[in-house]
Amino acid sequence: MTDPAKIDHSKSAAPALPSIIRSAALMSLATLLSRILGMVRDMLMAAFFPRMVTDAYVVAFRLPNLFRRILGEGSMAASFVPLYVEALGRNDEEARSLANAVFSMLMTLTASISVAGVIFMSPFMGWWVGGEGYMQVAGKFELTVFMAQIMFCYLFLVTTYAFLMSVANAHKSFFLPALAPAAFNVLLIVSALMPSLHVQGDQLAWGVVAGGIAQLLLTAQPLIRLKHMPRFSWLWNVQGTARFFRNVLPGIVGMSLAQLLGIMNVNFASQLGQGTHSYIYLADRLLEFPQSLVSVSLGVALLPTLSGLWWRGERVKFLETVARHIRLLMVLSLPAAVGLYVLAEPITRVIYGRGEFGEADILVTSQVVAIYATILVTSGLHRVTVPAFYAVKNTWLPAVNSVLCLLVHYFVARYATEHYGLQGLVGATAFTGALNLGVLLVSYKILFGELGAVPFVRSVLWMTPALLAMGLSAPLVYAVLLAPLGALASLLMTLVVAAVLFFAVNRLLRHPDSNEVLGLVIGRLRR
Repeated sequence: MTDPAKIDHSKSAAPALPSIIRSAALMSLATLLSRILGMVRDMLMAAFFPRMVTDAYVVAFRLPNLFRRILGEGSMAASFVPLYVEALGRNDEEARSLANAVFSMLMTLTASISVAGVIFMSPFMGWWVGGEGYMQVAGKFELTVFMAQIMFCYLFLVTTYAFLMSVANAHKSFFLPALAPAAFNVLLIVSALMPSLHVQGDQLAWGVVAGGIAQLLLTAQPLIRLKHMPRFSWLWNVQGTARFFRNVLPGIVGMSLAQLLGIMNVNFASQLGQGTHSYIYLADRLLEFPQSLVSVSLGVALLPTLSGLWWRGERVKFLETVARHIRLLMVLSLPAAVGLYVLAEPITRVIYGRGEFGEADILVTSQVVAIYATILVTSGLHRVTVPAFYAVKNTWLPAVNSVLCLLVHYFVARYATEHYGLQGLVGATAFTGALNLGVLLVSYKILFGELGAVPFVRSVLWMTPALLAMGLSAPLVYAVLLAPLGALASLLMTLVVAAVLFFAVNRLLRHPDSNEVLGLVIGRLRR
């Protein structure tokens, strides 16, 4: 424990904590604003455009989004920032050289991919969405190729933005980079309200490009002000670049494998009818809010905690920490999954049910949402299990597991799509996620020890009355409130009643994990 007498109480150190709190609050506000605007963007897209256009947009935008996640986010930022901060501590010029070298290599790579993508887009699309269901719609393939060629330059823009955001964060500039996605969504909303230029829906593609430019300019502002804006340079072999690639390549491989599942599903979905890609995309977007709720409500930095415990040799506490967080995550994941399942149709109707998005679209999308609800449970468990492997620097096992699950998914999804259509494809995706998790849990037990299965099962059974109470009452409450309040107000009130009922029943039953989570949520709201 730190000696209080040795703590520096100088005035210069005093503002540190309020500054961190302000930065965190501003970033949270910017992120929340971006998510709300993203939902508005999707609502307008679903309402204003027919399914042929939204299918083309979703497929065309998935390609630059794929490369954005591989090259621009995740392991790229996590690998660069520590090296940059370390160089910055030694010498300002060394940090500039490292930033310029990585920036230049990244720009050269993404620019080359962008040009190649535009040139070879048509034959690639012919393979990717060459299924009968996609190709039989007149003009759909041509529209997809056209929109993809426009949007593929977004790959260059968004990768540049992601890198500049990493540099800005290293200089403790957070708000404008976090606000940039909100600006992107604003421009897409504006583009959706504008008339098309050449063919129906092309304004969406141009909106993506405009949004990418806005993100880039907004993130560059603090770096220009700080005089740390990276510049293009042909001097790539500088101190730190070799370490950067040693750190980033394993992460990129793992992330690429994860994204291949989505690429594979696009190909399978092309065999099905009009709107399939739109339904999957819109249902997936609905999952983001409860998934975010699970992460934000607990607010746990699990990876550093587990890393410290393992490094100090506290194996028992390591196992207890993982088991405890699994139980706590289930307190949020299970009711969110139940609520999304029983209210899939009202949620889909309230958010998307207007304009071009008719009754048939609402029905099919709500069916996808109901199946996807199970992913909330597996993703919650996955969120705890994977950091346990990374904490002990075992990155190969999750990667190998991803490869095996990808192979299994190919055969399962192919069979399920041929025999059960869209529901089969979505079910196969949920099955692959569960399989991935199952292998990780078995591997965890072999490598580390008991995961706490008995306390976990006891906790879930203890929660069952509360889950049944909210699951059975939520549709009834919505139906009763629908006439006097309308669809939106009825849905919001139903969600509040379901949450209160869940925690109230658990409190009556004295469920310890539920009471702990409720205390954490209330404490966060008070702060």
